[in-house]
Amino acid sequence: MIYSSPEFLILLLGTLGAYALARSQASRLWVLLASSVFFYAWSSVFDTLIFLFVVLVSWGAVASARLFPSRRVGLITAGIAVMAAHLFFWKYASWVAVQTQVLFPSFLGGRAPNLPLPIGISFFTLQGIAYL
Repeated sequence: MIYSSPEFLILLLGTLGAYALARSQASRLWVLLASSVFFYAWSSVFDTLIFLFVVLVSWGAVASARLFPSRRVGLITAGIAVMAAHLFFWKYASWVAVQTQVLFPSFLGGRAPNLPLPIGISFFTLQGIAYL
């Protein structure tokens, strides 16, 4: 969705209206979350699922750390490791597969993998790591 498109204007006005009608701070946050996910989903639903995975992992790690304060460091470290592995997979899995095929030509049936790189994956994954 382009910022100068009519669709964005409709989304912006709808978000501002829903935000103004929301009574509590929590409901305002839900309005902003829903609008953000809708905006991101406009480009690709698959990318949105990846984005939601990052949000849920970071939120789950923090929620678990609050529930189990004695295991806080381990839970946060595990969350960071999952996020880093997730980013590594999307950014470098194709490259690693191609390099492996140099040594073992029959790896993956000799076909080069072509993983689509989700929009903004580095940004939102590193933001999730920073949150942790």
